[in-house]
Amino acid sequence: MGYMILLLLLFNFSGASLATHNTMLTWEGQVSAPVTLYVRGDRVDADSRSFDAVSRTSYRFTEPLPAGRQRVTVSMREGSGRVRVLQQPNPRNDYTLAVRVDPRGHGSEFYRLEFQWEPEGERSSVFDRRTEPYGTRSRVRDIVGAGQVTWSGRVDHEAIVNVMGNRATATTVRGRAVSDMRFDMTAPLPRAPVTVDVIERQGRGVIELMEQPSATNGYAAKIRLYDPEGGDAPYSFTLAWNGESRAVFGQSQSGGFGGANRILWSGRVDGRVRVHFQGSRTWVERLSGGPPDDVRADFGSPLPRASQVNFDMRRLRGRDEVNVVELPSSPNGYTLVVEIDDSSSGADDYEIQVTW
Repeated sequence: MGYMILLLLLFNFSGASLATHNTMLTWEGQVSAPVTLYVRGDRVDADSRSFDAVSRTSYRFTEPLPAGRQRVTVSMREGSGRVRVLQQPNPRNDYTLAVRVDPRGHGSEFYRLEFQWEPEGERSSVFDRRTEPYGTRSRVRDIVGAGQVTWSGRVDHEAIVNVMGNRATATTVRGRAVSDMRFDMTAPLPRAPVTVDVIERQGRGVIELMEQPSATNGYAAKIRLYDPEGGDAPYSFTLAWNGESRAVFGQSQSGGFGGANRILWSGRVDGRVRVHFQGSRTWVERLSGGPPDDVRADFGSPLPRASQVNFDMRRLRGRDEVNVVELPSSPNGYTLVVEIDDSSSGADDYEIQVTW
């Protein structure tokens, strides 16, 4: 009888360990210089000061990293360097895990890392309420950190410059490869929806901003360079951000303002902005005009982590266009994106309601 009890205790203990330490992500790659891995949702981005620090990468998710507080552990299965967690997922970093890989010695080495966290289906309601308390009023966080990057190079026909973190890379679309490329940064581009502007341009052709940093593009800014004349020519630009963008986090008790499956958002808008809804959080991405003000959000229920949901968005207040520009899906972390285009002079108060 005592032997059977001991077996049952051992079985329950091992089952609890497996439930807490499941391998939810496996990452592999060749690493030759220090690199930081950023994990958010079902995406992994590598950031390094060295252009060829990491190559031949691949990763496999068992389940996306949840948009909530998590305690993640990382095990190095292959490789001889040092691996450590720099940041655990939390609201301030948009629930992004940051892991540093420091190789030992010179040359390239193969690494295989396993990431463990508690599956979302096994998280207790007690845990959820303790880490994401219901009934709190939304709060506004300013994303601080102004900076700029100056890029230069020789372009033949057309190229795209991608600025992400502390890197600036160029992809040739047409013509010969970009040459003599150089860049200088005063600070890394934040992994947050800041607004960037091209404040200086030099070149005989077109230099235009294609994409603002957002969660859907890994918080990268993309600049298109188009040279219509024959042969290559020198181009340069300065991209700046002032840290004025805002993210809004907040949730309210289910049915707190008139029923579940509903979100009520309001704010004062002067220009063009995109409002992102994900789970029980929302943030504003400023595309043009002044920074949004007096932003508030009330959640009757968290937005579902599903793509097969019928959403209805209504403008309750505001003078200009309000449209859904992106529906929740796995690639965007199940985020609903609504664009407000206030093209009239001055700012106006907007209120939108999302139901499902």
